[in-house]
Amino acid sequence: MLELIWVHDEPEARASPGARLGTHDRWRHRWTGASPFGLCLRRTEESATPPLETWRYQPAYLPAGVAIDVAATSLVTREPLIFVVPTRRPDAARRVAGQTLIHAAGLREVTAVRIGVPESEPLTATLPAVEATGVATFRREAAPRLELGFDGERQGGAADFRPDLSLVFRW
Repeated sequence: MLELIWVHDEPEARASPGARLGTHDRWRHRWTGASPFGLCLRRTEESATPPLETWRYQPAYLPAGVAIDVAATSLVTREPLIFVVPTRRPDAARRVAGQTLIHAAGLREVTAVRIGVPESEPLTATLPAVEATGVATFRREAAPRLELGFDGERQGGAADFRPDLSLVFRW
């Protein structure tokens, strides 16, 4: 799933508890140099320990007792925001039942996530820990960029949304 987030209340984005997510700097990435990206990891089991050091974020919209584990490096805004949610993929139950999700463009599955990170800055331990899970790779680049690959990129198609969005699709 790709989710685009827009800040509509700047003072709220700078205030606690959201301030610890670096949302305001990420939203203003063109001026702050922050990474505008976040990457959500899902646990394979409810009790699984995240593969990186985290802190618990309990926004008001979540049910009592449910929290999001956010990477301890969340304020290192030159890197993507990494967080872990306590649930499986929403389509997991449907897949078990044998149903298939059908996308209008014929795409079936995200098979590659490549995120550009600053080539001039040292990386925290968070990004190699995420890479070790096989969920994403991080490339050293001059500017932040998110590249999503679909279905093994077998068709050889691409859509580049830059400069409006630092986003590239490959299928």
